[in-house]
Amino acid sequence: MARVTIVVATYNRPQLLKHTIASILKQTFEDWILLVVGDQCADETRELMESYSDDRIFYLNLETRCGEQSGPNSAGFFAASTEYVAFANHDDIWLPDHLAHAVATLDQGHADFFGAGAGLTTLDVRRNIPVVWERTPAERQVSQSYFNMPVLFEPVSAWVVRRSVFEVVGAWRPASTIYRTPLEDWVLRLWRKDVPCHFDNKITVLYCNAEKTAWQREGREGSLYGKTESEGEYWNEQIDQVGAERFREMTEQHLKALEGLRNWTFLKYQYQGTQKTWIFESLLTEATARLCKETGWDGHAEAWKILGGKAGYALDVMLKRRTGEALPSHKDWRDVSTDARKRLESDARWQRMNGHA
Repeated sequence: MARVTIVVATYNRPQLLKHTIASILKQTFEDWILLVVGDQCADETRELMESYSDDRIFYLNLETRCGEQSGPNSAGFFAASTEYVAFANHDDIWLPDHLAHAVATLDQGHADFFGAGAGLTTLDVRRNIPVVWERTPAERQVSQSYFNMPVLFEPVSAWVVRRSVFEVVGAWRPASTIYRTPLEDWVLRLWRKDVPCHFDNKITVLYCNAEKTAWQREGREGSLYGKTESEGEYWNEQIDQVGAERFREMTEQHLKALEGLRNWTFLKYQYQGTQKTWIFESLLTEATARLCKETGWDGHAEAWKILGGKAGYALDVMLKRRTGEALPSHKDWRDVSTDARKRLESDARWQRMNGHA
């Protein structure tokens, strides 16, 4: 039986997904199952997945459109029966030692949640190539999740979690039911349940944003989906050429050279520099953090309500920009997850790889 189930949520980006899978196939830790969960994907994604002959790779296309990754991620987790569950975005890249380092750390028994160091990429417009321009901060604590700084815990590609944690924290919640992103909301609940966490400084993940940045800078209109992206291919080639350790050394040298030149927007409040900032700052304090820890009261949600915002707003805007769709209204992911698990349980190969046959 495999030790890790890797869950990749995807929607109609096979030209990007293949580079993420390529980085997974290069992992030095090989005791894994890959479950790619399609959010009602078109046939092109199925055709890509059918091109792989590796028995560890599975594809499940959901029958319900979720419109966000929390649905496929929840379905993937509840289908898993391995000791650990890892997540990967369909456009991010793992360095070859990502899983090996995460599993070795978790096996020490001091933590149930592993958050890898991640390099955040953008486009160098002068040279027209992707570059790593920022990294997850060296010092992170799960308690910071309350203060609306999601980059501290991004991307989900950096997460490797002991499966039992989900029995304590629960599934991801649909964006339409909450005022934070599902990722932020889940980490906040992780903190409230006192789950032991390890946030690593070693960069083993690349959070790929270069081509999305280029699209925005050029002021293009229309959906981001369906375009030809090559960033993942670029990074895989760079890592292949020099190896993981040398690539990390070069990245750290580059980041050191950039010190003092970055715009640390992602580490500030969401509304930094606007007239709305004071509302969030007044409700996101150490005192209200303690209140949240004890009771679940969330100052971020209250600030949104004061401003007349609606639950799921951020993900709704993101989905419209990406695909032109409105965010579906889902109360939870129980039906989606139950259906996914039943379909996989009828797959003899899945049962065999999970030690059930």
